[in-house]
Amino acid sequence: MRYYAVDEYQFDSEQFHVSQLMNHNLSNGKKFTNSMYDIHTGQILGLFGKILAFMSSIIVASLPITGFIIWRNKKRKHKKKLSYLTEFFL
Repeated sequence: MRYYAVDEYQFDSEQFHVSQLMNHNLSNGKKFTNSMYDIHTGQILGLFGKILAFMSSIIVASLPITGFIIWRNKKRKHKKKLSYLTEFFL
């Protein structure tokens, strides 16, 4: 289901009247607000957009993990280098 092209209904409680706002009559800001969910989930581009959103979320989720691994390896190499230097000079 796509939300960016949805018509809206408003209810006037004083006159008990239901009015319909067509999507093409809405302002650009309201159209953008309606499309935020579709942009966020990738639905606005169809199946390709969903795959693209999934792949980008996997990449973003892996960044902290790979950053930690790189940091830990640098720390280990630095310790090995220091231990080698202390053995050499002592």
